[in-house]
Amino acid sequence: MFDRIVAFVRAIGIPVTEDVVAADSFLPAVAVAWSYAAAVQLGIDPGVVFDEGGSHGRGPSLAQYYAMGLYIGRPELAAAGMARDPRTAPEGAPVYPAMVRWLR
Repeated sequence: MFDRIVAFVRAIGIPVTEDVVAADSFLPAVAVAWSYAAAVQLGIDPGVVFDEGGSHGRGPSLAQYYAMGLYIGRPELAAAGMARDPRTAPEGAPVYPAMVRWLR
């Protein structure tokens, strides 16, 4: 399954390497929102993103929020022009978790 994620990330132009990532390299909520959108795009169970050990143990809580349509991190993705918020998107335009673009 992770091979599919890596292939997807490479396909959108992001080089993939394994290394320690600085804690401040990307806002955690935005990273979770991006990861959820990628899982949806790839048809992967969002439980992969929201596993029990992820997000400092908050994975199950995040899964509940996202299941209710409370997309933490979506406003930041929309502000960066990466996704559309349903409150401000043009009528008929795809909204998050659909992405406008995958890179900032």
